[in-house]
Amino acid sequence: MPTPTLALLHGLPFHSGLWAPVCAAAGSALRARVVAVDLPGYGGAPALRGPATLRSHLDAVEDALAAAGAPAGPDLHLVGHEFGGLLAALLTLRRGAASLCLLSTSLGPAWLLARLAAAPLLHRPFYRWRGGALYRDHSVAPVDRPRVAAAFPLPGTVAFADQMRAAGQGIGARPLWGLEARLAAAGLPLRLAWGADDQTFPLAQGVRLARRLGAPLTVVPRARHLGLFTHPEAFVGPVFGGVEGALAR
Repeated sequence: MPTPTLALLHGLPFHSGLWAPVCAAAGSALRARVVAVDLPGYGGAPALRGPATLRSHLDAVEDALAAAGAPAGPDLHLVGHEFGGLLAALLTLRRGAASLCLLSTSLGPAWLLARLAAAPLLHRPFYRWRGGALYRDHSVAPVDRPRVAAAFPLPGTVAFADQMRAAGQGIGARPLWGLEARLAAAGLPLRLAWGADDQTFPLAQGVRLARRLGAPLTVVPRARHLGLFTHPEAFVGPVFGGVEGALAR
């Protein structure tokens, strides 16, 4: 019987190291195989060669999972944070999964704001001035900022900001159309987790999404957008719950 695999997809502009604290918090009790994927252009992954569409991101994630020997369908459990959560949701519908967990992830029109902000007159204030380190620091409470900055020393370069902008430009409306309804109809176990003080995707979005998906929602007090990094113990249950439940059956 294949060993269940947990695939972890990080949000932007971070890398797979975002998952290190929650994996460490799970400790030796974790019995599943874990694959933390670097999205294209982040961590150790090469940047996309062509347009940075949702499809090209999904293709790159599938290639990374295949290279890691990750199974498909009933032996693959997907977890995603923010943009990685959007990709995990789309990947679930594309190739199937045993369970899906979304952390601070919008599945609706909020993503189209990232595309709007990539427009010529808007990308400079949104991506070049507020992207990168400012976005990172906004994702955690002030007391956590030195530790997060040490873990993710984001470059303040035009090239880095333009990479973020390219991802925003590649978010189209068609893949988002009916996404929540399609996930709800897929019939697989779904879980959500959210920081109570998330200022990027406010908790109200998580409450609405949980209701539409019919999924349980874990709310972590005092956590912001990077709660899985700053409050890892509280996220162990949601992140590993699907695969641990499968192993217990």
